[in-house]
Amino acid sequence: MSAMALAAVLLAWVLLCAWTAHKVGALFTDSTLRIELSAVVFVAFLPLPVIDELIAKPQFDQLCAQRAVIAVDMADLRGRPVYLTEIPPEPVPGLLVPVQVSKRVYADDRTRQPVVTLSVLSAQGGKLARALGIGGTPITFGGHCDPGDWREVIDAMDLRGVQPAGRPGMQESLGPSRSTHEGHLVREVRPLQ
Repeated sequence: MSAMALAAVLLAWVLLCAWTAHKVGALFTDSTLRIELSAVVFVAFLPLPVIDELIAKPQFDQLCAQRAVIAVDMADLRGRPVYLTEIPPEPVPGLLVPVQVSKRVYADDRTRQPVVTLSVLSAQGGKLARALGIGGTPITFGGHCDPGDWREVIDAMDLRGVQPAGRPGMQESLGPSRSTHEGHLVREVRPLQ
């Protein structure tokens, strides 16, 4: 339904832009100027509903380059017991579209200090996407970025995952046999021996 609503709104907008361009062009008597001015008005008005997303894309790309990182806080992590925690997303102020930074933290099981922190950014849609109820992702760009090789980095560390204190007797395997569930890393959980 939302895809049909988006198509209907975009079609209505294109028709409104064409009508406005025709009316503005009709104000001039010179035929050449009328056509050129109508084309300029049409092209200028067309991107207005998604202008916030068009401006936000370079901002988001720059933010991704700066903040979508994997940070390793300790040396010699191979085989260390760690547990995974996810920090609630925090909003990034000052952008034209809502952007959040989510962090996944692998903490040392003994010291409870973070050893690996993964930062992922996600953008919501602009005003048009939110008004149509499809604001989960932007209409004009992907709206998600993470350090592309983060799974390989985690696998290369050969971390040994354990459940936090609330689930004793269970150990999580962080080895290379992984699957994904709704975009999250899922590992096999087995009893400690």
